[in-house]
Amino acid sequence: MSTSHRHHFLPEFYLKGFTNAQGMFAVYNAQKQSIKKNWHSPKSHFFVPDHNSMEVNGLSTDVPEQAFSIIDRRMSVIFQKLHGYAGVPKLTVSEMVGLWYFLSNLFWRNPGNDTKFEKDLDIIKARTQVSLFSAETRREIAGFPDLTFSDKDLIRFMRPLAGSQSVQKSAGQNFRHWKILYSSSGQFICGDRPFIAQDENNLFESSFVVPLTKHHLLIKCPYNHSSIPAQVIQCILLALIQQANEFCAGPDKALFEARIKDPSYYSIEFLKDIIFGFLLDNHD
Repeated sequence: MSTSHRHHFLPEFYLKGFTNAQGMFAVYNAQKQSIKKNWHSPKSHFFVPDHNSMEVNGLSTDVPEQAFSIIDRRMSVIFQKLHGYAGVPKLTVSEMVGLWYFLSNLFWRNPGNDTKFEKDLDIIKARTQVSLFSAETRREIAGFPDLTFSDKDLIRFMRPLAGSQSVQKSAGQNFRHWKILYSSSGQFICGDRPFIAQDENNLFESSFVVPLTKHHLLIKCPYNHSSIPAQVIQCILLALIQQANEFCAGPDKALFEARIKDPSYYSIEFLKDIIFGFLLDNHD
């Protein structure tokens, strides 16, 4: 099996939900505050070269990336259901749990959260787990070597487990607080920081919004909303642009052109006040 090098932190199946009819999207460069020329495929952005590569016993491998690929194949089924539905499909409890795992995984595989993961990971405990795994495998497979790698590579080895561990540690989610809204115009965009969270340090215990496709927006808050005013939607789009580290992408360049020309280019703090002020103070 060949080793991969282009490691997406926003999976390609997720990015495809923000493309136009030709399977391409427009890209906004947040650092240059400009729209990139031409149209781009999902594989062209939102990746870090060799971010999920490591050395085991002195040999280079992309085992963490292979683990993410397995996770992605399982989760992509839910998004196929969203992509092909003009409205909000009824998701089973199992699919909602799967969506929860996907979102947790999406958060922890983002390079912007690497420092937080490194701080949260108990290196000693992780090394013990790997040693036990190695010892058990040697008993099953004759000649299986000890697994030896640096702390840096250990962190990369453990990262694909972070999403599921986070879900298991978190309090049980009340999916009645999760609402998916549908936009027939396909106005939602994705960014390299896809979550707009009331409390970024405690994401899944706080209220947050995250675009799932260009048509679907997931809202997690204690109150039900059957719709969101246009001005709040605009604040969500602006917030995704404002908080992006490098790129945002979407099916229509005009969406970005309108945001760039909008004189009300408020701070992320102000935008979040509007978004969560509406979500928490106004409800059905």
